Amino acid sequence: MAAVASQNRSQSKTEAARGTQCLDRAISILLELAEQSPIGQRLVDIAEATHVSRPTAHRILKKLSDSGLVVQERGTHRYKIGPLGHRLDALDARGTRFVETCRPGLERIAAETGLTTLLGTRNGRFCACVARVDGAEGDHPAFGKPGTSGILGPTALGVAILSQLRDEQVEDILFEHEWTIAYLGHATLQLIWTKIRETRVNGYSLSSSDFVDGVTSVAVPIVARPGHCHASVAVVSSQPGSLVANAAAVAAILARETKLIGAELQLA
Repeated sequence: MAAVASQNRSQSKTEAARGTQCLDRAISILLELAEQSPIGQRLVDIAEATHVSRPTAHRILKKLSDSGLVVQERGTHRYKIGPLGHRLDALDARGTRFVETCRPGLERIAAETGLTTLLGTRNGRFCACVARVDGAEGDHPAFGKPGTSGILGPTALGVAILSQLRDEQVEDILFEHEWTIAYLGHATLQLIWTKIRETRVNGYSLSSSDFVDGVTSVAVPIVARPGHCHASVAVVSSQPGSLVANAAAVAAILARETKLIGAELQLA
């Protein structure tokens, strides 16, 4: 009996050690992908950088992909941080200095417009809502919860960010999401491009049930440096008539506050 018990303890220790080793390797792979985002990494490069054999790296990547922490591009077969990874990053971002820098501006917008105000950030080819301030006119419980993440494009927040990127950057991002956009069925690439061009002309993005049923949004990008945009601010409403009619006036309030935020980010 003593020999059997000793053998069981030894087996348990071995299994625990293997589990810890597998976790360590998965963490190393995620860190490597995070450093290379949004370019991504090939399997052979991941294995070499993390000192893991290709079969082992492939097995771990398969598990990470199943969970949504990692995605593999169809065309290049490169691995990148997936939507769940970006969502976790968004949840953590709520406590960062960036959000705290933006929060006073969000509060002023919500107080002046009476509307729910959202802060969105770009994470590679995804867009995450990282902060929200509800105005006096009520709440949008089904839309814009902090920590939620989606593909960069079919939202007013996403369009505002894309409007500041070069066309080739936009094409690359939308190409990767083409099948997802088609599957969702509510928006089209043509509609997103139209909204991007309108935003470049008007200085703000306007969406009235174009991307989300029953939600009207006005969004303005946050630009800390010319040609660099990783965030935007939007107000949302379930009453399209009022916001659409006053879109330019609301956008002017957003533009004022995003300009202040951009200036603060430059000094940070």
